Amino acid sequence: MQFPKLTQLQSRFAASLLASFVLIIIYWLISNPRFADAVELSSTAGGPILEGEDHNWERLEDVVDARFGQVGLQHIGETNQATLVGAASSTATTPYVQERAIASASASPSTLPGSNIPLNKKINSGTTDRWLLNTDVGNWTVVDYVYGLPSGFDQAEDPVISNGSGTPPDPNTGPSTDLASRQTVSDKTFYISINTCLQPTWNATSTQSAAPPQLTLYVSTNITSPGPEASSNEQQILPLDEGFISYALNTSSQVYISVAAPDLPENFSGAWTYELAASVDDYYHRANGEPFLYLIDTDTASALLVTDNLTLADAGSAVFNKWMNMTPPFILFAQNANYTGATSGVTNSFCGLRNAPAQFSGDQEHVDGEVTNVQMGMTVRGLGNKPKQQFYVTALNGSSDYLAYLAMQGNATAHGSGVVGGGGQVWQPVPFHTKSGKI
Repeated sequence: MQFPKLTQLQSRFAASLLASFVLIIIYWLISNPRFADAVELSSTAGGPILEGEDHNWERLEDVVDARFGQVGLQHIGETNQATLVGAASSTATTPYVQERAIASASASPSTLPGSNIPLNKKINSGTTDRWLLNTDVGNWTVVDYVYGLPSGFDQAEDPVISNGSGTPPDPNTGPSTDLASRQTVSDKTFYISINTCLQPTWNATSTQSAAPPQLTLYVSTNITSPGPEASSNEQQILPLDEGFISYALNTSSQVYISVAAPDLPENFSGAWTYELAASVDDYYHRANGEPFLYLIDTDTASALLVTDNLTLADAGSAVFNKWMNMTPPFILFAQNANYTGATSGVTNSFCGLRNAPAQFSGDQEHVDGEVTNVQMGMTVRGLGNKPKQQFYVTALNGSSDYLAYLAMQGNATAHGSGVVGGGGQVWQPVPFHTKSGKI
């Protein structure tokens, strides 16, 4: 086959067109090198290579940014999961996205500030907060704190506030002042406790039939990111019980703590707020497993309740008189037994009961009860004629069932940050029934 002859003008045009085409190809190759980005990843870099996997790092980086924003990610122990540190926890679905994200940044957990200093934090469902208890840095010195009460209770196995030595103070003489017998800084026991202060609310039109799910506390000295994704063998898993859990450990290692919020079930909305604290003196928050309150009597609109004996000291003794002359140390939360929606899920949490809209709430600033309908005072009535605190609750409905929660704000004379036991404590509820008024 014979090709047609080109004129001089046609030959020049064809050569120019060919040169332009070659230049376009070269420019495209220089500006788009992504076909060469595929790399071989060993199992140490995130697992075996899967056939057909996309290794375009520039495109995958966009996916990471879209999924996680700019928050740093950290490898979790041996689980090969990417998890937000100090913020919401999440897991990338592609192992290569994980590795790129882990390589891009390495954020650290937020550090707890020191002994008896609580942190108040909001947490959304399905997320995990990370905290570091740095045993080498910070205020972790045992303090010679002011004892809040004239003596310990007549409950040797569970005093209100320990004296830091691991043994209860003598109920008749008060706490020990022998610092040599107390815990030393070189032998640190860390007391970790948490209260749920606010929780998701019921948003259905029907009557609330369940409590919101509980938060979970994770503690580890083995891995830097304990939590739902980590192995149970590497951490202590501590679901909160009615808004409270505590844990003590003796260690000189760094302690890593996580708080995880579950997914919300149907008919609940909102978030949790929790108060987390660590101490080398005693638990900042407490929940007691038994009641310390007794019903004396009720009528159609009121109820009289008293605590157990607060001391075994003899009448006329210094400790006896101090108890009788002090401002009533306890407070009381009370509500109709059918009105449990607000407190269901936080009945072991002082912070939760304080924030829940209880129907009746005693207040040390209004011991006469004119504002609160809970009159409070000291008495010796009842068994042994020993000091007790009594509560007279008014404005109740006749023929109704109620629950009364005994509680103590802080250590009764001080509360809040910097106070040993400053987060308060609660006891198990006491039920009572008002009379109907019918003869």
